[in-house]
Amino acid sequence: MSLSTRFILLLTFLFSGIAATIWFGVKPAYEASVLDERTTIISEYHRERVELLDETIRLWMRAINEIERDIIDSGNIQNVKTLFTGFHAILPELKSVRITEEGTGKFLEVRSDASVVPLEEDELTLFPVVINNREVLLSWHQNTGVITSLFVFTVQGEPFRILSKFDGSDLQQLLFNHNLGANEQSVLWLNREVALSINDLPNHEPAFESLSRVSKQQIDGVQTTIITSGLSTLPAHYVLYLNQESLQQPIFKLFVQSLWVLGVTFLTLAFSSFFLFRQISKPIKQFINELQPFSAFNFTVPVTPITIPEFRDVSVKMEDIRLKLNHYQKINVEKIISNEERTKLLMEHASDAIAVFDHTGSFTFINAQFKRLFDDLEVKVPASIDDFEKVTSLTILREKSSKSYQQESLLINSISAEIKFTNNLRRDYFYNLFKLDVTTEDKSLIGGQLSLQDLTQQILLDKAKSDMTHFIVHEFKNPLAGIQGLISILKEEPVSEEETQEYYGMIDESLMKLFNFVNRFLQVSQLESLNEILLEPYDISKETLKIVSEFENSANENAIKFKVNSLQQEPVMASSILMNDMIRNLISNAIKYGNPNRTIDIEIKMIESESIPKITFEITDYGFGIEETERDAVFKKFHRVKKHTYIQGNGLGLAYVKDILNKHGGDISFASNESIGCRFTAWIPYKTLA
Repeated sequence: MSLSTRFILLLTFLFSGIAATIWFGVKPAYEASVLDERTTIISEYHRERVELLDETIRLWMRAINEIERDIIDSGNIQNVKTLFTGFHAILPELKSVRITEEGTGKFLEVRSDASVVPLEEDELTLFPVVINNREVLLSWHQNTGVITSLFVFTVQGEPFRILSKFDGSDLQQLLFNHNLGANEQSVLWLNREVALSINDLPNHEPAFESLSRVSKQQIDGVQTTIITSGLSTLPAHYVLYLNQESLQQPIFKLFVQSLWVLGVTFLTLAFSSFFLFRQISKPIKQFINELQPFSAFNFTVPVTPITIPEFRDVSVKMEDIRLKLNHYQKINVEKIISNEERTKLLMEHASDAIAVFDHTGSFTFINAQFKRLFDDLEVKVPASIDDFEKVTSLTILREKSSKSYQQESLLINSISAEIKFTNNLRRDYFYNLFKLDVTTEDKSLIGGQLSLQDLTQQILLDKAKSDMTHFIVHEFKNPLAGIQGLISILKEEPVSEEETQEYYGMIDESLMKLFNFVNRFLQVSQLESLNEILLEPYDISKETLKIVSEFENSANENAIKFKVNSLQQEPVMASSILMNDMIRNLISNAIKYGNPNRTIDIEIKMIESESIPKITFEITDYGFGIEETERDAVFKKFHRVKKHTYIQGNGLGLAYVKDILNKHGGDISFASNESIGCRFTAWIPYKTLA
């Protein structure tokens, strides 16, 4: 551990102790003192509100009592208007008074102004209270702030009711709106049944006592300070609920700020000490950095002498060692390094996929072929031998061998197998797998190597050869069987001259099929073996018209017409023999693969492009078309469209056409749908005589 680290750890321990002392020692005592002081101040504030509420209600009730007394004394309610006007001037909260004779239902109502809407008794929720030793019905409408009182009295034996209406909005403002610097809620509990508050009532109803008290309690999971005061004018309690956490918040902020100051001080000292030690240790770090190249066997960087006297001898000695190592490296180390790099280079560019794994089975090296294999499979490259074995597209076709042999204290195990991968497009990849691992006598893995030899082309070639052999045998079998049968008839049974000639004609036709198949097969094979073709001036428009005329008889038999549109008049450089074969094959297919009564469109034109101009031969047959599932195999040798195998053919025509165009540097493509049947577009580069 460096000296600067030790010093910073010491500072951390010191400042952590101070912070802990402040937070856990000083803070609780200070917090308790401040909370008591704040609670006392808020309690006094609460008491003042209760006294003001009592005084206001007392004045209101005294005014109503005076009106009542005047009616009782005088026996006349006509003075009510005068008394109301006087009291309204003193108590503007008094809004209306209604005197009702219960026997007759007649009433006298006085209002402060016309805007005051009187409330009927049946519209009010009145609850009984005792004010000044007298039962009164009271209603406090919290939404409007209207306070209504109802007194019952008698005059000369007749019962009367006096209904008074007061504006209690100022009282509500006084009771329920505070600025105490804390999260508080005020509730006026009336008769244990009715409570007034601007928020939802807390899940707590205090005991009704005449004395004020302060208590603490958990309400809905929150520690709450409860200040309760009873009213002298009403049998009610005015309760203030204070969130204990909000009371503590200023104290918490104060101590947090103190800790911030302490933290800033700590950081200042830490950075200062770090900078100081950095200046001291800079020469030593420079010395260490100059030794870093040693780990990479680089001994060419000189070691600078350290300016600190105590370390100067060490740096000088290391410089001597560096010079000697540099000398030895030139003799031996470079050979070792170059051999290792050469091995990696050979493995990286090997034709096989290679992966090397360590004692955990994790791959420490994979070459380009290994990565390319899993890129082709569109699968994440496995990171270990276990991941490789869990690849879902991997199938083990057969295990070839499994061997183990001892070498000193190590056990070497080798496994070979033939495997197959299948990608998302159902394409198969075949490989020979060779796995070699080295373990100790107690079966602990040391490491190993996995290599995959690509067999895909070989297997596909073998399959293609097998398919070709099967196809050739099939193509020869039927005509030869037919010839053999006809010859047997001619040899063993007496036949007429007419029948003999007919049989000879059938034999000749079968032999012609065999000859055509062999001839076409030889054409394709010879074309594949050609490295170059002989180019000569070739008029594609003129030759196309000639070839169309050759097919006139077979076209007329099926009521097929040709529409030739040629926009190319100048000859191009091409092989006339091969190009004529290409055109004949495409026209022959267009006639065969379709119903009678069609018009086959042929269009010849030149296409200008940025790379090279092209001559295109496009033929649209309006015939049967080709199924989507067979379009990828159209240009493969011996492929026949399954739906139309009854039509005479050998599956070599389109493959031969594609080879012809490829030899010219061109290509062929096709489109197929119900409206056009098949449209083949062949092209070669446009080369002139010059």
